Amino acid sequence: MRTPRVHSQTSNWARNRFQPISLSVILSLYFIPQVLLIDKPGMQQDEAGFLIPSLELAHGKAISYGNSINLFGIHYPTMVGPYTGNSLTLPVALAVRIFGFDQSLVRLLWIIVGAGTILFTFLVCRELFNGCVGLLASLLLAVNPTFWMFNHVGAFASVSLTLDVMGSLFFFLYFFRTKRWIALFLAMLLTGHGLYTKLVFGYFLIAYLVAFGYLWIRGRLHRDVLNVRHLLVSTPAFILGAWPLLYTAATDRSTLAVLRTALMGTAVSGQSNLDVLTNFLIRLEQTRSYLEGRFPIDQIVADIPVAYNRVMPYVFCGSLLFVLLVIFWRRQPVFGKEQITFPIVVVALFQCLTIFTPSTLNSGVFAFIPPFAAIILALAFYLLFDILNSRKNYLGWIAVIGVLFLLYTESSALSYQYDAIRTTGGKGVWSSTTSQLTQYLLQNSDRNPVALDWGLDNPVYVLSNLQTKPSSSYFPFTTEKGSLRLWQNTPPAQFGEQMETLIYQPQNIYLARNDSYAQFKGRLDVLREIVESNGGELVKIHSVFESDGTEFIKVYAVSLPQGRRSISNVGGGPKDTSLRNDFPEITSLHPDRSVAGIKFNEQPNSQSAIAVVGKRFSRSSVIFFNDQPLETTFGSEELLTALVPDKFLNPAGEIKVSVVNLGRFESNTMILTIAPNPSRTIQQ
Repeated sequence: MRTPRVHSQTSNWARNRFQPISLSVILSLYFIPQVLLIDKPGMQQDEAGFLIPSLELAHGKAISYGNSINLFGIHYPTMVGPYTGNSLTLPVALAVRIFGFDQSLVRLLWIIVGAGTILFTFLVCRELFNGCVGLLASLLLAVNPTFWMFNHVGAFASVSLTLDVMGSLFFFLYFFRTKRWIALFLAMLLTGHGLYTKLVFGYFLIAYLVAFGYLWIRGRLHRDVLNVRHLLVSTPAFILGAWPLLYTAATDRSTLAVLRTALMGTAVSGQSNLDVLTNFLIRLEQTRSYLEGRFPIDQIVADIPVAYNRVMPYVFCGSLLFVLLVIFWRRQPVFGKEQITFPIVVVALFQCLTIFTPSTLNSGVFAFIPPFAAIILALAFYLLFDILNSRKNYLGWIAVIGVLFLLYTESSALSYQYDAIRTTGGKGVWSSTTSQLTQYLLQNSDRNPVALDWGLDNPVYVLSNLQTKPSSSYFPFTTEKGSLRLWQNTPPAQFGEQMETLIYQPQNIYLARNDSYAQFKGRLDVLREIVESNGGELVKIHSVFESDGTEFIKVYAVSLPQGRRSISNVGGGPKDTSLRNDFPEITSLHPDRSVAGIKFNEQPNSQSAIAVVGKRFSRSSVIFFNDQPLETTFGSEELLTALVPDKFLNPAGEIKVSVVNLGRFESNTMILTIAPNPSRTIQQ
């Protein structure tokens, strides 16, 4: 039995004549800004993680990222990690093989996927309500900052996952109305693919089943939807969509462990009741953070700004508004209570599951929220219009107050998000600092970068065209009492042991985010402690800055004294190693004098540059001005150059110039003379 609808003049007008045109305009509003900014530099962590196997396949390299299966001589990547699938890898690999690596081409794929989500949102609303609600929901989704950012930065798991959610929902609704087997096949195919794309789809799947169970109990669904024929259609479709996940779960126990931890919580982890209670209280605090528009930074992927979590207040307020409307609405409603209840049940259960489960996999669940938030908000405006025309003033005032409250939370959430995009230029989600870091590492190709934090390895590997792959040493998954513990902020014991081995490899440099952006806190402190306990020093040799001057990424090198050491071997037992460091020597400076306020050897970036000529320089050598390090470029063992900040050019005086090698081996000192400027003017 088809869900009853109201065929008002307004809905008929929109559906029969202007509905396709209106939908085209909405998609244009979504596409135009996305395409105009498609060449924005930088790369998001998830986007890079998806591209790695695609590029490796295109270049004929072995898959080094995630799990894979040998199909007809090709190692097809099945899973990126224990809980994330690797969808659309082969099409992207084929596009890279034909057109070459074009980051804009890959991003266009995600923009198109987002357009599909908008279309399915419209279709879902048309199945549940009518075309007017569908158009309004599509418009609200197309301009939603959370949805826009997810699609714009290429957060592949979230983007394709949202398409799976709305697509499967539409085909299920269409199947229940028409009983066409092809609709059931597509619904189950997208359901399996969604679960494969990211295990967090399981949260939505549970809410999904409960919502449909509610409709079944209320008698809104046909009793013959479950039969042998439908079972024979749906089972192969689900297996086809989820086969990479099923294959990996059968061959790799880590996937099963993550699934168990994510969906069954602490009940199987062997934790004490105190741990369970503590976790419950933490979730309550996170719930309060959601409603206040805050979110603990440690719980999200660092490349995604905190602003997108501001979507939660109006989801909550929208759900509350509709509960009130259903309770106080005394006349025959425009839509049945089951229709109104459906999105509320889905959103409410989904939030509860992510709040009260111990796994922090819920950091990616917000991809589900924008479509349902758009549906709820669109339904609010539609029902408000209908109530105000009902000539029942007390109901009208209740509706007006509720919608005003909803508009307030909506406007504050959207203004916060748009302001974050405007002021940062999207750098929180798509930072050009990754490109700057890539260029630095390519210029210092003899150094081996070790990424101490999330998001610093995959983008560098992709943007360098697979030439530079930092060693990931942040231990994202660790085992405790037989259960996986995800995204730990306290480094495990093995981390210090590995660092003690790495610091005796002079070619290693260490990449760390700014403390405010660090996903895995404590790694840098452990590294510094290990270095100092071995009689050395952790030296910052390079920084990557945002356009506003904020230091975003720091590059460190280890300075150890010359001599022999006995350290722990990774395979067990002691291991002898030796370090040889030489004292550098400066023979001349170019220039060796200047005038206050006058730039010299001016570079294209309007900064002065100095050349230091000498002996026994290395790639780790750093030029110091009055004991302050400069950003140094290695030319050869006899030449170093550095950019000179304007603060050293004025006032007049003498600057002590020296060079320091690893191990604090310092050169002789030479003087750069800054003579007084009689005109007291600074030439720009």
